[in-house]
Amino acid sequence: IKGSQKYKSGKYFAGGDYSQVAFFLVAGCLAVVLIISTIIGVDIACHMSNSVDGDDYEALVKYTTIKHANHVKGEPLFVKKAVKCVDHMAVIFQSEDGDWFMCIYDRDSLLPNRWISSVFYYNLESASALKYSYHRNFNGEPEIFVFGVDVPEEICTYHLEVGNITYISSVTDKIVLDVYVVADEYEQRERLVALDENGEVVYRSHPFDE
Repeated sequence: IKGSQKYKSGKYFAGGDYSQVAFFLVAGCLAVVLIISTIIGVDIACHMSNSVDGDDYEALVKYTTIKHANHVKGEPLFVKKAVKCVDHMAVIFQSEDGDWFMCIYDRDSLLPNRWISSVFYYNLESASALKYSYHRNFNGEPEIFVFGVDVPEEICTYHLEVGNITYISSVTDKIVLDVYVVADEYEQRERLVALDENGEVVYRSHPFDE
């Protein structure tokens, strides 16, 4: 009799309680999936709200104006030049009143087609002489941005000397914006030299923040 009771009890668990356990396991898995999906959705929403599509200039202007309202002060901005390199994008803006600004953006780590404002420069009128700025991208590689607005017509080329390497670029526009990924071991020993059409030195430049 005892053996029969044990047998019936075993059948009861196999046919009844185990199916309920399976149900709860499936429900638990679905709940975990739902929670993870919600977290991912919230994370993506946060990235979307804190970044901008770099190819949508209208959105880029709106995003930058809001992010740097203390410097832009509500002035309408216009994109004058943009350049992308690896994980950075730089954009030069001009306001309706003629003020110049430049913003450097980092590539979003989750949404690679979107960009997050990183560094903002204002009073670029002082960059009518070519200037440069140093940054590191998400891969840790050093990048140098060369920029200038209303560059004098006598400037035809510039040499960016980084350690033992010299980068040479022609100047065909009054707005200059170039970016270079450089060797890591150069220890920020660089120099920018602006030249005229005869190769004569017009001036030697310094980083924008100096």
